Amino acid sequence: DGLDMVSDWLDYDPNRPLEPTTNEPSLYISEECGNLIWALEHWTGKDGQKGACKDWIDLLRYAAHADPVFVPERENRSEGGGYY
Repeated sequence: DGLDMVSDWLDYDPNRPLEPTTNEPSLYISEECGNLIWALEHWTGKDGQKGACKDWIDLLRYAAHADPVFVPERENRSEGGGYY
């Protein structure tokens, strides 16, 4: 559950230029999230519940089910905005 939602967040057409709202992923991962990036590059799901990087994928799945909403900086009084 949730993998399709995560795939939708990451989906875009690599044969077209990135364009806001028409051709870009809905989810961007910070380059500082090395473990998550590694997990996304290597996880196959073939190792079931015991997979070495399954926990990182589960975090994304849980976030997808929570349906986070972006709150701009001015509304939540934080620097740069955030999600709830």
